[in-house]
Amino acid sequence: MVDNKVVQEKRKSEATAATAAADAAVKAGKTPPVPDPTPVGVPSNIVNQLVAYIPTEIITVWVALIAVLNDPKPPAGKKICQADWSAHWKLAAAAAILSALLTLGFAYRKFADTPGVDFKVPLFGMLAAPVAFLAWAVALPEGPLRSACWYSEEAGAFIVTVATVGIAALAYIFGQGERFKKV
Repeated sequence: MVDNKVVQEKRKSEATAATAAADAAVKAGKTPPVPDPTPVGVPSNIVNQLVAYIPTEIITVWVALIAVLNDPKPPAGKKICQADWSAHWKLAAAAAILSALLTLGFAYRKFADTPGVDFKVPLFGMLAAPVAFLAWAVALPEGPLRSACWYSEEAGAFIVTVATVGIAALAYIFGQGERFKKV
């Protein structure tokens, strides 16, 4: 996943900086600093569970948009969270709506290609797709939730985890999940 790759690259640069700091401390005759063992980011299995509800096409479009869109420029002397993120939020909302419509379209095509099965609107999927997409997209390190000054990678990890648990629980409750299926 893109967000996990970003976190891995950040960890590499932090590890290089930590090694340099430790080397400098040793040369100066001081005790090297102890790195923080707290992991940053979201485990890939949690992200994979969440992304399973999002049409792949939406993920592809969003990753391309994030690559093309530059971070908005904050006013002079202000933080990035004080910049105008409205274009990013509008695109995220449009992608969320498109994810629900694609879920409907893909379900229609699947039912049409399956003889003897009547079409049923996939209400759960149409609700889960935009929620899962927004949770995933806003939690990305380069996502639009950076418009909130309180945002951190830990907050993004929390959002993704809560969304994944919530959607998975609701999927099971509404009979949409395969997790506890009896054989």
